[in-house]
Amino acid sequence: MKQRYIVNYFMLVLLMVGFFGCTEDFETINDNTKSTKVVHPKYLLPTAQSIAMNHYFNCDVNDIVTGVLAQHFSQPSYADESNYKFRDGLLDRNIGEFYMALANLKEIRKYVEAADDEVFSAAEKEGWNLIVTTLEAFCFQNITDVNGPAIFSKGFDLENDPTPAYDSQQTIYNSLLQKLHAAVSGISNIDVDMRLGNQDIIFKGQLTAWRKFANSMMLRMAMRLSDVDETVSRNYVAKAIDPQNGGVFTSNNENALFTYHDTPNGNRFFESVLDGWTTGVVASNTICDIMIETADPRLNMYFFTSWGPGLEYGHTGNHWNYTRINYNLIAYKTMKAAGKWYGGGPADLPGIFIDYAEVEFFLAEAALRGYANTGDAKAHYDNAIRASINYYADFLGIEDVEEDITSYLASELVDLDQATTVEDKLARIGREKWIALFLQGGEAWAEARRLDQPQFNVPPGKTAADIPMRLKFSSREWIINESNVKEAASMLKGSNDTYTTKVWWDIN
Repeated sequence: MKQRYIVNYFMLVLLMVGFFGCTEDFETINDNTKSTKVVHPKYLLPTAQSIAMNHYFNCDVNDIVTGVLAQHFSQPSYADESNYKFRDGLLDRNIGEFYMALANLKEIRKYVEAADDEVFSAAEKEGWNLIVTTLEAFCFQNITDVNGPAIFSKGFDLENDPTPAYDSQQTIYNSLLQKLHAAVSGISNIDVDMRLGNQDIIFKGQLTAWRKFANSMMLRMAMRLSDVDETVSRNYVAKAIDPQNGGVFTSNNENALFTYHDTPNGNRFFESVLDGWTTGVVASNTICDIMIETADPRLNMYFFTSWGPGLEYGHTGNHWNYTRINYNLIAYKTMKAAGKWYGGGPADLPGIFIDYAEVEFFLAEAALRGYANTGDAKAHYDNAIRASINYYADFLGIEDVEEDITSYLASELVDLDQATTVEDKLARIGREKWIALFLQGGEAWAEARRLDQPQFNVPPGKTAADIPMRLKFSSREWIINESNVKEAASMLKGSNDTYTTKVWWDIN
């Protein structure tokens, strides 16, 4: 008889289930009749939210390297990942935490679906489905955007299927879009009291906000398919922006944020600093050079440029000689200078699931592509940049940025109207979106691959053909689940499980 699950990393981090056999005569010997058999879902929800965001909002090279792969950052001391050398442990953990969050979401769903009407009303169950489906979409989207095929539909029945099959990225995207729309349109009472309070760290149980979060995720995933399946893309963009179903974010006040506090509950950039003194990354020359060229007002919001230039991508050097993350944005724990140890700065910069700026960039692109009812491309583009600048200015307490914004939007290299072709306009949207997605490594890397903006720098001894387009399946997956990993590899272009193989939606 199965007594309990043990959650652990399995293969690419799925769940490893431990089964402890016992006979019928002894099955209740160790039962504690006074303990709770199950955990109420409202206590599992903050765990799922924090696991997902703590992993996503991080740049620890032992866990996740999307910020490095997006070339927002260079690695001054250990530049293996910048030179496309990825360890198996990283290949596992890079998606592992998302599966850990999904395990908690699965337990929430199981509890809610089995609960009597006296526990949860029908309206509350609809609300729970909306919340769980939205977070599941965030986690699975990040998994499949990194690997392509992923364990999806078969991933959480390891008792009956210990070596689950993989689904194609096309299957995963189409299924998530369907589920998001069903969850959004299935809400009969948007004002129901979900009784969550602070247990919902993102929106405190407000379903109106969750519905916009779900629609904004639907817009993101629909636009990701714009090149590979325009029909599906147009269909779900229309569903996402439909005001009858709540629509998408319309201001920074609606952003889907994970709230952090001071240590030990600060964001991961603060809490996981390497060697106890600073982050293991500095600004890359890729992002610094672009922001300097365009006179981007966010340059000195994102970074301390006075320390030196951005570090050439793929190179190493003295950490203290290069542009660093602004300590007023991402704090340091301790820093040694002039023979003394110092510490300070904020630890509470929120983690972003998806924000208004990204929504506006997608709408600008959709309008440029001629999608129905998406408005004016330049207006959305300008709104996106303005939202991004204002978000960081507000956090840093910088006032009177409107003049800087106006000047930036009118500049020759930024103004959308000064790009003469659709391709050039898309390039500007892609570049500006990539800049706005700072500290959102997974999304920045995905959009840079899809829109081919900006042009990435190439590390020493490499060529443009070597730039990673995905991460491979780990050797552990190949050993434990070989036949299904082979099948997953066959779903990739050319049936090649390589770093340079493009994922399904990346066709340019």
